[in-house]
Amino acid sequence: MSQHKYIIGTLSVPAMTDVLWEVREFVSNCAAKSGFDEQQTNYIVLAVDEICANIARHAKEKNASKEIIVSVSVEESQFVVTIEDNALPFNPLDVPSPNMVDYFRTFRNGGLGIHIVRTVMDNILYTPSASHSGYNALTLRKRLPVA
Repeated sequence: MSQHKYIIGTLSVPAMTDVLWEVREFVSNCAAKSGFDEQQTNYIVLAVDEICANIARHAKEKNASKEIIVSVSVEESQFVVTIEDNALPFNPLDVPSPNMVDYFRTFRNGGLGIHIVRTVMDNILYTPSASHSGYNALTLRKRLPVA
């Protein structure tokens, strides 16, 4: 069976937190066009924003040579967001899931971004830059809503 892929769009921005609103708006529009309701669209945008914010923070903020490329497509019955960056490789899948009881008991602030991404998205795949043309790639997949 052949894989059908429909590319919705691609956006490239500097790896800086002050331009991440563009990524949020882009992903929101793509998710809404793909049939997600407002709540699911917001969850997807949150997941992508968490990843992009981490990239921007760890890419040595204000380094204009670092970029984030967000590509959105539909493959078969899945909404696919691929986030590429040319910062240092970091596999978010290596981050252990937090113990939420301990998290709230110690009144921690932050550190839930990757947990949110795992909760919101159906599948996550990380490919480090060494095997991906100099760019790290994180692919997030979410089943399309049933019409």
